[in-house]
Amino acid sequence: MNARTVLLAAFSSLLGTAALPPAFGQAPAAEQFEVASIKPNTSGDGKVLIQMLPGGRFVATNVTLQQLIRNAYQLQEFQVTGGPSWIGHDRFDIVAKAGASGRGQLMLRALLADRFALATHTDAKEMSIYALMLAKSDGALGPQLKRSASECDASDAGARGRSADCGIRTMPGTIVAGGATLTELADGLSTVLDRVVQNRTGLADPFAFTLRWTPDQIPPGFDRKAKAMGLPPIDPEGPGIFTAVREQLGLKLDSQKGPVDILVVDRAERPKE
Repeated sequence: MNARTVLLAAFSSLLGTAALPPAFGQAPAAEQFEVASIKPNTSGDGKVLIQMLPGGRFVATNVTLQQLIRNAYQLQEFQVTGGPSWIGHDRFDIVAKAGASGRGQLMLRALLADRFALATHTDAKEMSIYALMLAKSDGALGPQLKRSASECDASDAGARGRSADCGIRTMPGTIVAGGATLTELADGLSTVLDRVVQNRTGLADPFAFTLRWTPDQIPPGFDRKAKAMGLPPIDPEGPGIFTAVREQLGLKLDSQKGPVDILVVDRAERPKE
């Protein structure tokens, strides 16, 4: 997972998008930013930053439209296809301000439709997936997976006022949740594994868990950042993610074939300032 992936995954956690189903419908009129500034970024810098800040302020630096689409619809790179070639390489800086209410994911979708004239449709494609399943026949859960006492309504994910205990954070070598569904965990694992992960456990309750594994590549300086967040450094001798999911959570990732939702970009236009 590279630095860009880390920042994009962090944005998903801030918006709470992992808790929302990847529905592709257009955002309702009420879910819109009040004002938004979009400018081209020609710096050539490799750093990408996307943040939803307190007070409804949204900031994106050096982002492509494709990256914005992936975040708005909570999709992997291979789930977005079509559109003009520039959506994957032209970069933009965005500053937007929300009103008194609204959900980040839906507001971002509305922004893309309004300022980039984004039009899409959905398709389904048979692809390799992972099914997240119970590892033990008796249904016993792992030591790091416990039912949460927090009242977390996945349908309200990303809405303001949701308990701070709810939601999920995905970082290199770590996924932490105080109250998240296993569907949210599957979404987080999809980001890590670069393959769609579907929750087939049959469990819908919110859970608290900490999943730690040793990634193939550790971003430079991440241990320092982890320490600042109160997390231990990544153990270079730790388990791989498949072993960690089984031993720590009592779950398993089973490789299967299944239908995967694809978002097809029918139209996109460079925005006018």
